[in-house]
Amino acid sequence: MFIHGDRKLIVKSILITLFTFHAMLFLFLSTDVSGSQYTPKGLYDPEYLTLENGLDVVLKKRDVTHNVSIRLAVNVGQIDFPCGRKEQPHFLEHLLFTGTSQHSEAELESLIEEKGRWWNASTENEKTIYKVDIYSPNSLFAIDMLYEIFTDSQISAENVELSRDIIHRESGGKPSALRQWLYRHGIGRNAYTNAFIEMFPGSHVVCTSLQTAEGITREDIIETFEQYYVPNNMQLVIVGEFNRERILDKIQNRT
Repeated sequence: MFIHGDRKLIVKSILITLFTFHAMLFLFLSTDVSGSQYTPKGLYDPEYLTLENGLDVVLKKRDVTHNVSIRLAVNVGQIDFPCGRKEQPHFLEHLLFTGTSQHSEAELESLIEEKGRWWNASTENEKTIYKVDIYSPNSLFAIDMLYEIFTDSQISAENVELSRDIIHRESGGKPSALRQWLYRHGIGRNAYTNAFIEMFPGSHVVCTSLQTAEGITREDIIETFEQYYVPNNMQLVIVGEFNRERILDKIQNRT
């Protein structure tokens, strides 16, 4: 099936990153690669599917790497929120890693590390991407872990406040009233931001104040999750060494 519009662009950007990573692994692991074989045959022909629930799935096998890279993109980012709420999707991203009814945050991290690799997430202007890189025999386990945090994360009041503090620290600390006043008056803003604000006054694309997690409530976060974290607003991209039938069966059973 064909993936339409902006979703195709999101998938393409993810694939370019993963193809580059797995091409480098191919070159590193292969002993018979000549200078004329920099691009492994068939590297850029992934399989596109759309499940009955609307989830877009993109699969590309690279059997020589012994690794699997999984990216789950959610079509929500800072651009979807007004000034004062720009950190809302980032806030939610953090909270999905704070533990489920089955595993604490530390246990989730330990489980991934025990399987040999890494996971993380990032919130961008137009999308939020959850990332897992894992050894090939554990690819089904990685799908289970993503399913667990997406369906069973405990977005408790305590975790909300802990995550709020983390977001403040990531941005250099909660801005003081003086720093906010200076920023609103153009001091500390870059030339691009100032020019955009002058050209498009009142736009929510670029804000006149520093954006923080302050004022965002647990209810705001849950509303964001319920609105955007639905199958037909996501793309699942899998590149690496995996069994196609088994991984598709796992995805369909989990969604």
